[in-house]
Amino acid sequence: MGASKKSYEDLQMGFDRTQLYKEYTQPQINRSTALQAVMNFCKVNQIKLTNVEIMALTVKYVNFIESGDTSWAKAVDKYLMSKYEEI
Repeated sequence: MGASKKSYEDLQMGFDRTQLYKEYTQPQINRSTALQAVMNFCKVNQIKLTNVEIMALTVKYVNFIESGDTSWAKAVDKYLMSKYEEI
């Protein structure tokens, strides 16, 4: 096996420890922020999504947060419009 990845907790205080801590926590922050954005979007627009739809949309928001990619937005809007036209 290759070298094991060190935990930020095992390093001295300083840049390396701080950087590893950021790398450890940033994905959690991104997912939490994305989920909150999805929940706010649903609340503001009075949209009821299934759990699977919420998770899929959260993944899209994480991608947006990390890369700025908005190419998925029109497809999601189209999906939601078609879903709510059926009702």
